[in-house]
Amino acid sequence: MEAPAREGGPMITLSMPYPPSTNRLWRSARTNGKTKVLSSDEAKRFYSHAAVAIAEQGARGRKLAGPIEMTVTLYPRNRAKFDIDNRLKSLLDAFTKSAVWIDDSQVQRITVERAEEIVKEGRCIVTISTIGERS
Repeated sequence: MEAPAREGGPMITLSMPYPPSTNRLWRSARTNGKTKVLSSDEAKRFYSHAAVAIAEQGARGRKLAGPIEMTVTLYPRNRAKFDIDNRLKSLLDAFTKSAVWIDDSQVQRITVERAEEIVKEGRCIVTISTIGERS
């Protein structure tokens, strides 16, 4: 879903699946005496669901260029405590994998908040916009 253009470019608002904590994105496995770090099943499921959500909302392949800012509102599944910053990595990676932007290093500003409302499966609303060139 695209909102009217702002200074610097368009604004995209997406409804996304609830992102897993950064602490749950990887797992370790030992093979032939060596430890490998692999994507967890939870991470794979999230990236798959996120790719579908991004595509269905028309943001896949947008390849936004230049500096980007985003706002994230997290609607958790329950009232359990969590660190809101641990939910960002998987979101940024999902947008990079789906080519919403070129690379997540473009993100210059993130505002994130936890909503009071509880949503059964969890959800997050993300608004992404390009920032006008800084002088």
